[in-house]
Amino acid sequence: MKFSELTEPSKVRARDALYAILANSSIGGEDKAKAAGEFVCSAFLAMERFDRAPDVAADSSKVKIGDSRPIE
Repeated sequence: MKFSELTEPSKVRARDALYAILANSSIGGEDKAKAAGEFVCSAFLAMERFDRAPDVAADSSKVKIGDSRPIE
């Protein structure tokens, strides 16, 4: 996946994050600014690809979080 393939809202958030990093840091020089941009881009791409939500147990014998039943 490339930055251009991100959804428009993600692109806007990524740009905003990069602007905030550059405005609130002492990053100087083109190389460091480019590295910061690549870091932000990589982070947003990783978030877009992330799909590791826990599986919901179909087995009703398993105790769910917040269930007050004793564990057997």
